[in-house]
Amino acid sequence: MSQPKNKYEKRRESWKQHIAELRSSGMTTREWCNTHNLSITKLRYWLRKYKDEDLNNYNNTSETQWLPLKVDNANQVEQDTSQMIVKVGQASIEVGPGFDKQLLKDLVKTLSELC
Repeated sequence: MSQPKNKYEKRRESWKQHIAELRSSGMTTREWCNTHNLSITKLRYWLRKYKDEDLNNYNNTSETQWLPLKVDNANQVEQDTSQMIVKVGQASIEVGPGFDKQLLKDLVKTLSELC
């Protein structure tokens, strides 16, 4: 890595080193700052700054990679076998998937007249 050129870059490198030390210490940010006589506010600023930079670098360089997926036929989800109960007066009609709509309509009409 090249030497920092200006004040900002020197400060940046310094905080990058501080953050690396913090992460390897196992201490909380507050404990680490108290031990090293550093401002927790400044540390949090630089942590956010590096986090944002890391995310931007990740988003700009990452490519979508597809992984093969093996599907086990034994574990496939069964088709929906749910049923519906239609109540007309005292009568109930249990309706399942693939029912005949016209037949249901006729049944409901007939039951409406009878019940």
